[in-house]
Amino acid sequence: MQTVPQALAVTNPFNLALPTATSTSDLPLRQSDFPHVKFWHKRDWAAFQKDTKGLSSFGRRGAERGKVRASQGENVTMLFVEDQDGKSIDGHRATEIRRIARSIWAELAKKGRAPKSWCKADMSTAQEYNREMRRFFPELGFCEFDWKAEQIAIENYPSWYQHHSKDKEKSVKRESADVILDSDSADEVVPVHIK
Repeated sequence: MQTVPQALAVTNPFNLALPTATSTSDLPLRQSDFPHVKFWHKRDWAAFQKDTKGLSSFGRRGAERGKVRASQGENVTMLFVEDQDGKSIDGHRATEIRRIARSIWAELAKKGRAPKSWCKADMSTAQEYNREMRRFFPELGFCEFDWKAEQIAIENYPSWYQHHSKDKEKSVKRESADVILDSDSADEVVPVHIK
């Protein structure tokens, strides 16, 4: 029989696979450590949007589209992403965030794990995406429950998926229209191209 100190020394008595934090990007940050971040909770961002709706003096120009403005360093759509001092990131950083998000989604698609809509992503897919986004962009960790990385996916994933799923569907349709299978041979199935 083990004594109490010996029993407490056993850290994993059932030999279960336990998650381990491999970096600080795996650990949730505390709001109290970042008092200048205004949008820690998604509800804070929603309230801000409601309060500023229709205000033209918010420093936004209407004539130029977002891509042009982002290339000039203006953040148009990711004002909720802030550094530790509560300052919104610039347009160049927002562009880089979208680029990395697309590369993560492409990797998920390559593994056959890209959901039809982001809201249908399973837990491991969402966690992998959030972890990678925080790894590249630590400022995405300045929030509760990864809502900032999730918001980026909610806003950008639909167009990415639509573009990439169309390419996939076109190639499947083209292939099925051009190829039939000759199964007369008992040993193998041979593709026969139609001209």
